[in-house]
Order: sequence, then C-alpha cells, then structure tokens
Amino acid sequence: MPPEGTFMHWFLTHRTLHMWITVSILSTLILTIWTQDFVNTTPFRDLLPPNSLALSHPIQFVRQYIHVYQLHSENLSREVSERRRQKVEDVQKRAQFRKAHGLEEPEGVFGGWTAKSDEEVLGGGMREGGMPGEVSSVRAAAVDQSPIARDVMAAEAAEKQPEIYVDFEGKERPVQEAKKWYGIW
Repeated sequence: MPPEGTFMHWFLTHRTLHMWITVSILSTLILTIWTQDFVNTTPFRDLLPPNSLALSHPIQFVRQYIHVYQLHSENLSREVSERRRQKVEDVQKRAQFRKAHGLEEPEGVFGGWTAKSDEEVLGGGMREGGMPGEVSSVRAAAVDQSPIARDVMAAEAAEKQPEIYVDFEGKERPVQEAKKWYGIW
C-alpha cells in the first residue's frame, strides 16, 4: 500500500471513484449487450442506419435508430398479442371439446383453467340491464306504466341521497363515512 497523502493512495482508497468506475463499466456493458441483441434479433435490420452515419450526422443516426426501435416494439407487441389470442382460442376449443364429450369434471383445487363464456362470467344484472347503474328498456317501460313502480324507484333514489346533519353553526352538511385505517378497519 502506498503511503498516505500520495496520489496512488487516494486513487486506491477513494470509494466514490471506484463506485463511479464500476457503475460506468456495468452501464456500458448493459448498453452494448442490449444494442447487439436488438441488432441481431430485429426483423427491421435493413432499416438500421449505417455506423458511419453516427460520426457524420449523429442526430439523424439516433432518430433513425429510435424509429427502427419503435417499429421493432410494435412488431413484438403484435406477435405477443397474436400468441395470446391463439392460446385463449386453444383453451376455449379444449373447453368445448370437454363439454361435447362429457368431461366437465373440475380439475385441481380451483376447477381447472378453462375459458368461461360471457354468460357464465357476467352476473344477472349485467345480462339483463346492460351496464350496472343503467336502467334496461324493459324495466323503464314497467316503471312508466306502474304507479307503484314509480314510488319504489323514488324511494330507492331517496335512499341513495346522502344523509344530512346540521352542524354547530347551523349549516347542513352531508354525513361522511368514517375513514378506514389502512383501508381495512
């Protein structure tokens, strides 16, 4: 070990300098590996700018590289989406095959990994009246024709109104729910 106070001692014992050198080397390696992987796997390799353009027109080089990377990302997303769609269709076909051949036995702890139809997934409210909170056309027609239904609908609307209290200053304020601690209690 060199004596204290010398440049070599400072260089060998300076932690920040060593951390900076280490992070720089690792970042350079990561960037190089990512770039080489991208260049070797992209189907748009012919659209990449030539390396000689990096020194003569660096901004144009970077723009072209970014454009090709965006094309690559969109292509990759499209391929992954297609694979997922094919897997879902395969699961649906297997579920139909099981139903057709009477093999509808639950598998495993949770009943297997079969695709369910919309009728099986959606609850009764979603099937009858469309989206939750919407009034179906059948129900709207029934409310228009029945005075009792109008009274029931008015009572339901009144129940949905927030409760109001009078504070110490005489102002009416809506009752607020007690805030839950961590969203649990």
